[in-house]
Amino acid sequence: MSAPGAIQSQGPPVKRTPRSPQRPAAAVHPSIPFVLAAIECQDEDVRRSLIEMAEKVRQDAIEVAERDQAVARLADEKNYEAAERDRQDDMTIAAYANAIAKRGQILGILSVILVLMLAAYIARLGDAGWATAIVGIDVVGLAGTFISGQASTRRRDKKQRKPRRKGQQSLGEGEKALSTG
Repeated sequence: MSAPGAIQSQGPPVKRTPRSPQRPAAAVHPSIPFVLAAIECQDEDVRRSLIEMAEKVRQDAIEVAERDQAVARLADEKNYEAAERDRQDDMTIAAYANAIAKRGQILGILSVILVLMLAAYIARLGDAGWATAIVGIDVVGLAGTFISGQASTRRRDKKQRKPRRKGQQSLGEGEKALSTG
């Protein structure tokens, strides 16, 4: 029996082989095998050659790492430049579309004003029926243009929306009006 407080072993002792201090893992650096061979070599000329080879391998590894970093930096810069060009192209297209829309609005209001002036001139000549018809056609055309512009905007927005996940429902027209307040 053992004394209280004595440490008892759990089983047979495990025999472990100690690592050799002269043989570190060769995967640490590619020049390690040359250094190890130089340590074990007895000939001074061969040892010097092995050390020189180890130094060349070390320098080559450093150069390869620097080149890899330079290539990665260059790739990052090119990706950034390409993304910036795409963003600028999108902004240019948006600015062009905005300019066209503004020009269309200006020309539209001018045409409405000119048609109303024509109707006023015809009414002044004494043909109130023709003037009323011209104003009616102008108002119907203006309303039609406004409605078709809204419908095309809705279709475009609907195509650009992301598909909803399962379980999510879109708000109906009445619910939208209530939610926007």
